[in-house]
Amino acid sequence: MAAGGKIYIPVGQDEAVEIKADDLPEISTDDIEYVLGMELAPLETWLQIAVEYYKRGRHEDFAAVLAKALSEEAQVAYKDAIKQQDTNQEKANREFKEGRARIINAQAAHEIQQGLGESENAQKKKRHFSKATELINASIEIKHDFPSTYVLRAYLHFAQDSFKQADQSLTMALTLDRSNIPAKLTRACLLFRKEKYREALKYYKQAITANPPGPAGLRVGIGMCLYHLDEVDKARAAFERALSMESDDVHAMSGLATILMNKKDKESMKKAVELLQKAYKLNSCNPQVLNLLSVVFFYKGKYESSIELAKKAFQISRSRKSKAESCYQMGRARHVQGDTQNAFQLYDRAVKENGKHPLALFGLGQMHIVHGESKKAIDCMEKAFKEMPENHHAIRILGSLYIQDGKILKGQKFLQKALKYFPKDPSIWIELAESYERPEPRTAYEKYDEALRLLHNQKKEVPYQLYNNLGVLCEQLGDVKRAELMFATVRKIVKRKNEALDTEADSKVSRKLKLASIPIRYNQALLCEKKGNIEGAKKLYNEILGECPQYVDGYLRLGCIAKAANDFEQAESMFKKALEIEMNNADAKSLLGGLYASTDLDKAHKDPYASLALADIHHLKFYVTDSSKRKQHFKDMHRICYRVLDKHPKNLYAANGLGVAFALFEKYQEAKETFTRVRDADKSVAPVWINLGHTQFKLGQYPNAIASYTHAMDEFPDQINRVEVLQYIAMSHYKNNDDQRCKKALIKALHLAPANDTLWFNLALALEDYAVSTLNQNRAERTYELVKKAHDELKQATDIFKQLRDQLQGSKDRLKSILAVRSAKHYEFCNSSLENAAKHLQHENRKQKTLRKAREEALRKAAEIEKREDEERRKIKLEEEEARKRREEQYREEKRRVDDEADQKAEAEAKEAEEKAKKSAAFSTDDPDALIMSSSVNNNATSEGGVPQEEGGVPEEGGGVPQEERGVPEGEGEFPDEEGGVPREEGGVLEEGGVLEEEGGDHKGGVSENGVEDEMEIQREGEEEKEEEEEDEVDDKNFITGVKRTVSEREGDEKKQDEEEIEGEVEAEAGGDSMQRRKKRRVIEEEEDEPDAPVSD
Repeated sequence: MAAGGKIYIPVGQDEAVEIKADDLPEISTDDIEYVLGMELAPLETWLQIAVEYYKRGRHEDFAAVLAKALSEEAQVAYKDAIKQQDTNQEKANREFKEGRARIINAQAAHEIQQGLGESENAQKKKRHFSKATELINASIEIKHDFPSTYVLRAYLHFAQDSFKQADQSLTMALTLDRSNIPAKLTRACLLFRKEKYREALKYYKQAITANPPGPAGLRVGIGMCLYHLDEVDKARAAFERALSMESDDVHAMSGLATILMNKKDKESMKKAVELLQKAYKLNSCNPQVLNLLSVVFFYKGKYESSIELAKKAFQISRSRKSKAESCYQMGRARHVQGDTQNAFQLYDRAVKENGKHPLALFGLGQMHIVHGESKKAIDCMEKAFKEMPENHHAIRILGSLYIQDGKILKGQKFLQKALKYFPKDPSIWIELAESYERPEPRTAYEKYDEALRLLHNQKKEVPYQLYNNLGVLCEQLGDVKRAELMFATVRKIVKRKNEALDTEADSKVSRKLKLASIPIRYNQALLCEKKGNIEGAKKLYNEILGECPQYVDGYLRLGCIAKAANDFEQAESMFKKALEIEMNNADAKSLLGGLYASTDLDKAHKDPYASLALADIHHLKFYVTDSSKRKQHFKDMHRICYRVLDKHPKNLYAANGLGVAFALFEKYQEAKETFTRVRDADKSVAPVWINLGHTQFKLGQYPNAIASYTHAMDEFPDQINRVEVLQYIAMSHYKNNDDQRCKKALIKALHLAPANDTLWFNLALALEDYAVSTLNQNRAERTYELVKKAHDELKQATDIFKQLRDQLQGSKDRLKSILAVRSAKHYEFCNSSLENAAKHLQHENRKQKTLRKAREEALRKAAEIEKREDEERRKIKLEEEEARKRREEQYREEKRRVDDEADQKAEAEAKEAEEKAKKSAAFSTDDPDALIMSSSVNNNATSEGGVPQEEGGVPEEGGGVPQEERGVPEGEGEFPDEEGGVPREEGGVLEEGGVLEEEGGDHKGGVSENGVEDEMEIQREGEEEKEEEEEDEVDDKNFITGVKRTVSEREGDEKKQDEEEIEGEVEAEAGGDSMQRRKKRRVIEEEEDEPDAPVSD
């Protein structure tokens, strides 16, 4: 036994050898083994001494003591000792088996720990685990129902990352012992490892409930679970409670330090550092403490110290998650130092150790961006965002990566989300604006403007590119004055920067600035063209080409200016120079082809781009000529596209043109087949999807048309006009009788182009159509809500038509004048329809009120019915309760009656038995001859197989009973003979041993025939009374059944008691007169106590 740091080895029965645990290292292991072996100490003592050696790092002595305890010699000695025990051998054998199992388990646990220590040597690790498996199996063979063995096996599986087998072993342990705390703690650790923190917390709580004081480690486990469940305050309380129990608990210190560090205030950080310093002094090899200290040194800027601490933690730790954290800390330190190569490797190792480490994934994504691997970067950032959805920086970077990857809508969504966290970050506004430039110029303009405002407020330098982009968008939106202002600002910024570069070392920067200013001057030239300043535009283009002769767009714009001036030779020269620089430039080829198509048909037919340009010319003429010439334009366009396809079968533009030709001549099925083939050949051509949607629309396949339009808008947001496509989608919904979706599409388009009058007209038309169709519905099918919505939308349509009529009336624009006229007509219709809509609404309102009243009445009646039913049920319940009480009262009364009758009957029987006893006693004293005769009868009855005569029979001589034995006073009673003797011939014993038959005597000493008949008569009377009672209580079946059972059981007991008494009397008489003599002595003793009776004359 062990107590107070001491171990006691029993010596004999009352003595023990005391060994101090602290003295074990100085005592020879051989001496310990000798004492333990000689005294056959309990195996538990062997295990305690071995554990003390293990605690002191003497693992070899630990193994030696356990091996000695399990040696064959020791086993034989223990078994012999058990056999020599007089008692409790089974208990001793059971304790012996359990002790062996505990020692084998200790050996297995040691092997597991050694295996875990071999993290770098897989072969040694495997050997240790195999040895542990063998030992555990041996322990199970010795004692198969020992829960600790299965807990140990679960720990082995846990160490091997075999979580399923570990769980099975724990289930077995808890089946054997539901309250096994180690099993519950191991399962809690297993669930924690699986990141099932709430379930793990449940098992920790069960363990602490079973053992409320418990070790501090229990509180640490609870704190860890609570921390991962985001219950930080409770986790902190758990860690603080653990430290109050054990102030040197390193795990509690590290957990509390983590919470304090995340608070990010100076006071909390100071306390966290103090805790970590204390923990490091207590245990400088704790991986968690080392990793946290690495974080502290990182934020202090001591990157090398941070790396050293994380490296040490990596080498010591056996947990893959801890190793991943160490690699991440080293990686980010290298990242800050600019060593991206080592940072990349460390981040990658961290992700391999723990694929769910969000910060390591984020860092690895950054390294992929540095290496230009955008796909891999997106993959890492997506995983980081999945593991940590609140990672704002991951959201921000993902938005940029998606836009760069062409996933514009997805990127915009992430950047909008990032703005919630960084609303004052101008770079996000700029990126969003860039993504909206082509599809939604106005939205892009607004976001650029917001970025410019933020930069001014933050007093930061505004990049000249921002002014340039704002100028371009102003020009597109028709704000020419602000566009000029923006471009002028750009020129000033660039000039100022160039003037600031005086030294030769800055010549490269100056060169970059000049190159960067070329797009700015190009945009200024475009603005000059739009204003009609052709000479100013030409001057700017020539300046650009003088500084950068490779700038293709400059040649193309000069060529277009020459073509517009009918200077075809100059135009051809410019286009050819552009092709000399970029021979595959599609714009140059198209422009040159268009030039040939309008000036030189022979050259046009030889060049595919020129041929397609010629076909495009016929396409345009198709809309502007009268119907008689359209057929010829269609034929020319079809012939040109077909000829180009014949020479260049893979020319998708020619195939697309052929499909357009079919559509123009209303051959929609052929056009659809052509566009489908082009789409299948190359799905990245946006116009093909739009054209396919048009043909599906014309064929009445509206859902398919909507799908094609939606695909084009989602996949090519920067290649199409989203406002136009949304109009196509709205029209398809309108034709498909889906006014609500049509309205939604038009509202989306209006968000992009709020000044588009056509969109407003179409929206009003959709609202009108929905209202009219709803009001024309069968009154039985519509509801008040539908009519109310129709009325409101009709009013909205009326307001829109009125506004369009007032704004567009008198406009010189043909389209606007048409919209004004149509708006006026629809306004009159809607305005007149509003009165009818109001009547419909009033009717539905009355109907709704009527229905509401009917429902309320029905509910009221239902409530009344339910109330009546409740009252009836309550009444029935009360009646049943009263009936139950009556039955109970009747039962109690009947039970009392039965008990009283039973008591009376028992008293009567007791009195009757007492009277019979008195009569028997009187007969014994008055008629001694009867006693002698009874004794003779009993003796003769048992002479052949009963009691021998000398033991219980009648003496051979005289056959009488001595006077003093009878205890009858001399001269008392009337006897035939003065001396009290019995004549031989009347009461003697027959020579053959037979029984002398008496004639009708009533002798109480034996059992007469009349006595048996009396008992049988009593039984018959009892049974008859029982039957009469059963017949009288037929009315209440359940109640009478209980009464019958009570009466039957009581009478059965009485009957059994009577039969036992009769049997006892018969056996007493058959066995001799010993019982009769005892009875007689009792009577005599009673008589001796009384005063002497007077002797009669």
